[in-house]
Amino acid sequence: MPGLLDDRQLERVFNAWRRAVRLDPVLSRIATPDLHPMCTAFNNALTGDDEGQLGEACDQLVRENLEAQTVTRIATFLAETFADEVGNTSGVVSRSLVSTLGHVCGLMIETMVSDVTQLATRDSLTGLENRRAWDQALISYSEARREIALCMIDLDGLKVINDTHGHAAGDTYLAQFAKDLLNSTPSEGRAYRFAGDEYAMLLPNSSSRELEQVISELHSRTGVAPFSYGIASTAEPFERIQDLTNLADARMYQMKQRRKLAREETAASMETQPESNGAVVPTQTA
Repeated sequence: MPGLLDDRQLERVFNAWRRAVRLDPVLSRIATPDLHPMCTAFNNALTGDDEGQLGEACDQLVRENLEAQTVTRIATFLAETFADEVGNTSGVVSRSLVSTLGHVCGLMIETMVSDVTQLATRDSLTGLENRRAWDQALISYSEARREIALCMIDLDGLKVINDTHGHAAGDTYLAQFAKDLLNSTPSEGRAYRFAGDEYAMLLPNSSSRELEQVISELHSRTGVAPFSYGIASTAEPFERIQDLTNLADARMYQMKQRRKLAREETAASMETQPESNGAVVPTQTA
């Protein structure tokens, strides 16, 4: 038996459900999503024949950007219209309706929780994983005693872009580097953005030298935003896994300072050049 109701009965249920949604003072104010998949899957689930369709329909409904109480209200109306159609002729059917409605609500809550969890560990601007995800990954790899190499990254030039072109341009700058970083990350690796212009990469089952090759290639690529970086790995002595983050961070700042001094020395040498008679004349800076 494909479902509790035949096609004619199911069509009556669907039309009644759709009318109930349209007449409801809360649901009538929203754009009604396609309700056919949920109705069909619900009918099949009442006899245990939905073959995963109910879960897919619940996911689709939840991800229509509806509030949780709205989704639950729609599902409750669905159960009510099914109950009106089958009547009270069978206690078994009534229990099946209640059980299936509870299953629907459970599936929807599972999807919502999954989505919220994803949002909690993702950077909203770039889509990369965030600092919370980084901390969770380090703990997980440490407990599994897996070898990892990690890199802390800090971009150059964000303040100048924000001050000159505005924060929208700065966001574009950050998002573009995130794409470059993600494209350079090996399939087994993970890329992160912490905040502002701070990024990171984590490479499991790899050494510092292997990660250095990946980052150096990105660092030298034409068109990629300039950045400083520092690398550490579990091959080095450490007491807590978080110590590796601090070590890589310190190395990144050392590199940043060296690059800053090099730029200052270059600028100073270009600002003053001796003429043939020994006089000093100003020149344009790069």
